[in-house]
Amino acid sequence: MELNIKKHSDLTTNELKQVHDLILKGEEVNAKTLSDRFAESACIAFFKDDNLVVATATIKKPLDSYKTKVFTKSKSDLSIEDYSFELGYVMVDEKYRKDKLASRLCRELCRIFLSKKLFATTRVDNYAMQSILRKNYFIKIGEQYPNRDNTAFLILFIKQIFMDTYHINLGKSTFGTEVLWSGTVMKMTKPVPGQRNIVSMAESIARKDKNVAIGDILHDAAKLDFANNEVIFIPTFERLTSLEDLKQKLNDISD
Repeated sequence: MELNIKKHSDLTTNELKQVHDLILKGEEVNAKTLSDRFAESACIAFFKDDNLVVATATIKKPLDSYKTKVFTKSKSDLSIEDYSFELGYVMVDEKYRKDKLASRLCRELCRIFLSKKLFATTRVDNYAMQSILRKNYFIKIGEQYPNRDNTAFLILFIKQIFMDTYHINLGKSTFGTEVLWSGTVMKMTKPVPGQRNIVSMAESIARKDKNVAIGDILHDAAKLDFANNEVIFIPTFERLTSLEDLKQKLNDISD
């Protein structure tokens, strides 16, 4: 199974058609406007199996008119200026829905857009998607509201911003055609009114040797004050309470 993350302009003609057709299979988008809106997307992730696109998810750049409609209908009292990106167009081919591909796609997109405020909408009965959103630190906000065709009710979610929280991430990432081990330590900080910068980056590395990545993670993590900061290990979303806990977690992955 091949993970791809691309801009819309980098998609091949075949990839574009396959992703577009897969999204339409979900029957939850406006087919007349999909092509134009999809072209404005910030980032598109998809899995291929033998050159067949079997799952996809997108970071969208919605219009202000759309955001106004969603935020107003949900009575969420959010500002459209604060939310430039939406997680959406999540769809998996029926034959692959037991492989947790949607979860993997959304996790990767949320990792890439960790420094951005995101929102997402989903049906009230789509419990699988709601679970994926919660695992990526989204919280439900506002009230449920009817969709465009009045055939279902939707729920609005926004990604939480943590104060004094360190995210420690170790895993495989794709850079071009090469799959590398990556390690990142990021500190989430409380937003300052009027400012968009909500993340302070520590070192981010990409190495073929996982032991090097682990070494850099431990080097950065040793500086953290585990007693006064919440530390979350991204791959399992576990909250760590000491440097020894982190060392054990990394050792478990290495075994």
